[in-house]
Amino acid sequence: MYAVISSLIYSIENLIPKFLKRLDVLSITLLREILILMPLSFFYLFKMDRVAVALILLGVFTSFLPYYLFISGLRIGKIGVVSSFSQTHSLFASIFSWLFFEISISFKLAVGLFLVITGLIIFNLKDLRDGVLNKGSIYGLMAAVMWGLQAVLLKQYFAQVSVGKILFFTELGLFLGAIIYAFFNKHKLIVPKNLKEWSLLSFMAYGIMAALYFYLKAIEIASHPAIPLLVLSSISVLSAVWAYLFLKERLDLHEVIGMAVVLSAIIITSF
Repeated sequence: MYAVISSLIYSIENLIPKFLKRLDVLSITLLREILILMPLSFFYLFKMDRVAVALILLGVFTSFLPYYLFISGLRIGKIGVVSSFSQTHSLFASIFSWLFFEISISFKLAVGLFLVITGLIIFNLKDLRDGVLNKGSIYGLMAAVMWGLQAVLLKQYFAQVSVGKILFFTELGLFLGAIIYAFFNKHKLIVPKNLKEWSLLSFMAYGIMAALYFYLKAIEIASHPAIPLLVLSSISVLSAVWAYLFLKERLDLHEVIGMAVVLSAIIITSF
């Protein structure tokens, strides 16, 4: 249930960058993290220890980098396609779990992974056939690799750490990664000019904070780190639906079939 709630929130959040085109990806990231970290800092800022440092480093490499790639992909590619590629993270989590920790894959999970990948291939059938996959799709795939690794590391090394502490310090790592990147690239921060832009940015920030909380709870109770990620594969389905309803992006028959296959994978794995 936690993963389902998280995927629902994330799918809505994926639409917001389309409405904040005046703001570049890095400005959105920095301002979003400030809004997230401000309320959490009262509870966790002074609880710095070795675990916190490890979480900050994890946030830099498996939160900032994939987030930046994913948001960049959303801005230059079709929402449903980019989101679909990013949702292959469950496959990479399964591979990393088996390679590094010898965690076996159950038959049910294997079936779910097969159906998810099949559904994503069907969903993107036209792009694959026409050979017009752009950088947005590649960015989404790279983000999936990093998110898959993050889920495995959180499950194996931070199982006893509170969800709130993980959320705060990984997001702090994301924020520091964004600052370092901005500094070396001499980035000029672009801030919202009106109430509408601030409202959208705030909605994005606190929506993502809620989605992260539910995702981390799902990782905490899951028997395998790939299971919550597989459930989160529904983000691609839901994002495409919201884009069809609100942004008038077209949905072809093969995309609808792909969605159905992905949803069947989630149902089989969850029950």
